[in-house]
Amino acid sequence: MIISPDNYLFDLDGKYRWTPKRVKAAWDRARADLSDAVRWSEPSKVIVVCGIPASGKSTWIRENREPNTVYFDACLDLPWKREKILRLIQNAAWDHYKATNQDGREHVGPRFELVWCNTTPTRAHRWNENRSKDRRVPREIIDKMASYFSANRPNGKREGFDAMKTVYRD
Repeated sequence: MIISPDNYLFDLDGKYRWTPKRVKAAWDRARADLSDAVRWSEPSKVIVVCGIPASGKSTWIRENREPNTVYFDACLDLPWKREKILRLIQNAAWDHYKATNQDGREHVGPRFELVWCNTTPTRAHRWNENRSKDRRVPREIIDKMASYFSANRPNGKREGFDAMKTVYRD
């Protein structure tokens, strides 16, 4: 299962429509769907995939899909954003355990992993140009998010994830 706020920004005609109001609603829905997926599907692993826009996150997921795994695909450019998603996932896993543990067994929930698609802004700009016009992210946004990642490099263990993988996509 792949959950991404971007998936909720397409209208009924299949056009990607970005507005602040739609983005907030998309994130609300993505967080709710992520929580439900962890709470009710009993995944063995939850992988949060982060990186600047057009860094290859969705491509990496398509190329590396594993069974019984929930993927969350979003930029998550700052540590507090990644930590907020991790807390949501952990709470959903704990809620599942409390709701289903009738025999006092030890809590064994999913592994929480972080994948960072570390792509240069130059490469992201090229990939961004290959997107349909409605999906293109302004260059200044890619550059701004790249500077956030540069100053706040993801550190999965320090941020509370069980494991982290950095994927160099250049």
